[in-house]
Amino acid sequence: MWLSLITASLAAVLSAAAQAATPVTLYAGDTIAPYSYTEAGEVKGLYVEIVRAVTQRMPDYQVNIEAVPWRRGLSYVESGQGFAIFPPYHRSAMRANLWPYSLPMLAEEVVVFCRPEVVAKGLQRWPDDFGGLVIGRNAGFASGGVALEQAIEQKLIQIEEAPNAELNLLKLAGGRLDCFIDDRLATQWQWGQMKKLGTLPLSAQDSLQEVQVLSREQGFLAYTNQHLERYPFKEDFVRQFDQQLYELYRSGELQQLVDAYLR
Repeated sequence: MWLSLITASLAAVLSAAAQAATPVTLYAGDTIAPYSYTEAGEVKGLYVEIVRAVTQRMPDYQVNIEAVPWRRGLSYVESGQGFAIFPPYHRSAMRANLWPYSLPMLAEEVVVFCRPEVVAKGLQRWPDDFGGLVIGRNAGFASGGVALEQAIEQKLIQIEEAPNAELNLLKLAGGRLDCFIDDRLATQWQWGQMKKLGTLPLSAQDSLQEVQVLSREQGFLAYTNQHLERYPFKEDFVRQFDQQLYELYRSGELQQLVDAYLR
């Protein structure tokens, strides 16, 4: 009997705590693998894992992550229809209706990867030392900087585009590309997935080497500054999110999370 009473009391306390938690929806892009995407109806991604790790430390809030097309999510938050979105880059001048931004969650870097035999030639200066090489990149992915675009116009570098990173990496592993330009974590993740699935020949599994960092950005959780009457909890949420994100970083758990995700 006493056990039943204790169990009932505990259930009541937990129920009351759950009811007291403020429900909050955060938007994320639905096709930005490996950062935020959907698979079989489930929201996944490295940023998703980070946000979940942070918000699990915020018992005052019941956080739901909803993946939507990126432009739609931005529109929701910029209009005040939505509360916050991740992971936009810091573009406060362009997006006046997003403010503030959280502490940075993750550094994203655009990198040149090459085959070992190409690296052995001593590639150092970008793009000068890459003349005559065939470099792959994903269709629509224009990163690489002004210097690259000038080298392409002057026919010093040949660019080949493929629809996605997997095809480019298969071409690199097969020797049909000398180098490949893409986001570092996305490339490492895709390479790891191909290893797991056995789509890379064993002889090529060590044929990806990072040569040059071309650009760096950071991803944030960005909040709306419109219709704030809908979000009376905003100031507290912003404070708690940054505090718990910092603790995750300070303890080393954030890096452990990233490392585990890329295995």
